[in-house]
Amino acid sequence: MAGVLEALRKGLEKVISTMGIHELRGYGRIFSAIGLKPELAEYFGTRNFLGSENAGYGLLELERTLLEREGFLRAEKVLPAKDFRFNPRIYKAAQEVATGQAPYAHFQEKVRALERENPVAARQLLEVRFPERSEVAPEEVDLSVGAHSLPFVISAMSFGSQGEAAFRAYVEAAKRLNMLCVNGEGGEIPDMLGKYTPWRGQQVASGRFGVHAYMLNSASVIEIKIGQGAKPGEGGHLPGKKVSAKVAAARNAVPGVDLISPPTTTTSTPSRTWPSSLRS
Repeated sequence: MAGVLEALRKGLEKVISTMGIHELRGYGRIFSAIGLKPELAEYFGTRNFLGSENAGYGLLELERTLLEREGFLRAEKVLPAKDFRFNPRIYKAAQEVATGQAPYAHFQEKVRALERENPVAARQLLEVRFPERSEVAPEEVDLSVGAHSLPFVISAMSFGSQGEAAFRAYVEAAKRLNMLCVNGEGGEIPDMLGKYTPWRGQQVASGRFGVHAYMLNSASVIEIKIGQGAKPGEGGHLPGKKVSAKVAAARNAVPGVDLISPPTTTTSTPSRTWPSSLRS
């Protein structure tokens, strides 16, 4: 039993460390409940949404579930109904689209029909309320944020984890759309330094992997990682076979050697405010 508890403890610590959470008490803060009655939500001490005394799952419902499952256990052949699973029901439609047997609209219709019949997320219970005026002229909508025209960010991905063509294409697209493209903690290709400054974000974790003053000064936003976040394991792992001479030069590394980033998560800091004259 002690071995089981030790294995569970290590597994839990491994998971929460990759989520950027470094204390057990911090782990509970990411959870909330949906559809509980106040009596249960208060007992568990969790935030609760879309639940009330009149519409929710409480102690009485919990007792009914217990008695129902107890009946299944005592019965000889009767088995409980299988829980609804969303993804297996759309595999066939997704495969048909992937192989060119059906258009993407077919997949969309299948997903929407399942969401209406068996909602599995709170967003699937909500609908958009459209105003009487259904059309809005594009020039009437302001999507700008600061000096950028669009409120979108191309998320961080390093040179080496993606090929050079894609690495260059993303930031070029950001320039044309006047939005922001964040580079991962993998250094910058030298000829790109300073070329995309108003549209470039640079990610820094341990201060390694090609980080230097010129790189940081070539960005409008510096993203400082303090806990791992979305990447699996101890951090992003670039196998040595992908570390070519060009990738190694950008990352201040040795060709052919595995590169592993530390466990971190992100905060962003603008390094400067760019005037509109620099956004052309």
